[in-house]
Amino acid sequence: MFDQLAALAVARTDDISVFARALIANTLYGYGRAAGDDRTTHAAERLAEEAVEMTASRAASPWTGYTTAFAALVALAAGNIERSAALLTRCVAHGDEMVRASYEPVLALVLHALRNPAAYELAMRAQERAELPADLVTAVVAAALELASCGDHTAARKELKAALPELPRCVTTIRSTLLIGAAGVAIYGDDHRRAARWLASAAGIGAIFTMPQGFLLYERYVPLVRDALARDERRLLREQGLSLVLDDALDEVTHWVAQ
Repeated sequence: MFDQLAALAVARTDDISVFARALIANTLYGYGRAAGDDRTTHAAERLAEEAVEMTASRAASPWTGYTTAFAALVALAAGNIERSAALLTRCVAHGDEMVRASYEPVLALVLHALRNPAAYELAMRAQERAELPADLVTAVVAAALELASCGDHTAARKELKAALPELPRCVTTIRSTLLIGAAGVAIYGDDHRRAARWLASAAGIGAIFTMPQGFLLYERYVPLVRDALARDERRLLREQGLSLVLDDALDEVTHWVAQ
């Protein structure tokens, strides 16, 4: 099915079809990773890069902006964080208002992972521009992580608290991203036990594996927990976290940020 869709997209060269390449590549990459099929994931990466190359000679439009954004998500899922940051920077700089509002928060998270000091300012600007709850929550998570990494744990919790009223209107992937972000804030505050439970809860939900930015944070924080805790304690906390459903985990976050 994916091969047929890709062939249809390649047969045309208008803006919408170029965007279709990137969209198919994003879906194809997720399918390949879930199946453990390296040939499929590599094909998806090539298709995404081809779509980006085709936008170079085109006037900026919502379609070319989203083409670049979806290619950036493929790069992020593939672990090429620097390439993802470059593509996200391009789509935020040249995309329309909707593209900027959707992908500035993602770029802020990626810059945080790269330890780029521009992440905080971008996250705060993204909060001001956000129109959708998901965009606001993602921007808040980026700002909170930046604050926590600089040692301002009180301000980081305050940031997270501001996002909680938006969660009921967000899909599971965004809600689990906030949970992982809260785990990151806890880690920066040396509360690795709490973080271990929340990370395990997020992994048990499985939603993080469909959202590259959530998985990016998850992969960043799991080794920090592993290094900070003894094996038996990690195992116990993981079991506790896996039995913790998302709503209960977010209730814990709510009480924690209110302290």
